[in-house]
Amino acid sequence: MEIQDHDVRLSVLKANDMLETLYDASISVTYADEAEYPDAEEMEKKLVRRIHTRHALLDLNNCFDLLLQVPWFHFRIWEQYNPGGPLRTNDRRTHNNITRNATNWVKEAEENCSYLKMVTYLKQRTDPDTVAFVAELKQFRADYIFNQVKPFTVRTIANQMKHNHSLKLEEFHAPYDFNVEINGVKSNLKDNQLYLKMDLPFYTESNPSVTLGTVKVEMKDDLYVDVLYTNGDKFYAKDYLKENSRYRLNDIHQELIDYGNALIDLYEKLLLVIEPNLAQNPSLIPMIMKESKTINLDKYFKN
Repeated sequence: MEIQDHDVRLSVLKANDMLETLYDASISVTYADEAEYPDAEEMEKKLVRRIHTRHALLDLNNCFDLLLQVPWFHFRIWEQYNPGGPLRTNDRRTHNNITRNATNWVKEAEENCSYLKMVTYLKQRTDPDTVAFVAELKQFRADYIFNQVKPFTVRTIANQMKHNHSLKLEEFHAPYDFNVEINGVKSNLKDNQLYLKMDLPFYTESNPSVTLGTVKVEMKDDLYVDVLYTNGDKFYAKDYLKENSRYRLNDIHQELIDYGNALIDLYEKLLLVIEPNLAQNPSLIPMIMKESKTINLDKYFKN
């Protein structure tokens, strides 16, 4: 039921959206576990796990953004940043111009929701449940969103997939094999733990006397080829190899589990904050679940 100065149904809608997305993510996390495929061929197992891991990353990342929108709508926090609002400052990041009940106002409010605006408002509240929620929200953000100590976070990889490149995994990276002939004997550098480094000048066939640049080749743990033109144009292997953006499936899977568990704890703290304003409309008959159905997803995902 709606309460004056709140938008209860919108906040409940956002909570439901977050939970539905969390359920989707939970299914993906389950089937991203290698223990689900004890008899699978190794490459098939990796391919299936990659698909589910990718879905879990994107869904769990979305869950956090949806969770922020629950109090954002519940307390009409966006109003605080409208013209004349008490939290509006000279910083344009705090500026909203949202007219409630105008065409597309909900969409506009969704687009203006931010962690900074929401926390700034909630920190003004002194009730114990809100204080506890804000503390846990800050800790969650430090542990799972912007953690500089971890090699990656769920948000790191999700944003890389959205804006930079596909999901890069160590399990699918195959370093080059490089063979050389030394004194008539062919040797594999990797097998013999040898390191190769050489500079090769290059030129056009029509004018071989003029060197255009140098190809620098290094072979240690992988093949690195830098192309350096004498006119100053440089093409480095590090620009495309993205060595710092490759992750292991098991490492991601453990982070997904930890992230999901912490998110559930955070959601339960948020429920305590909004619960006082949640009430069933007395004109409506409470919904009663008459029947539940169990679905075995294994037959779709594992056979």
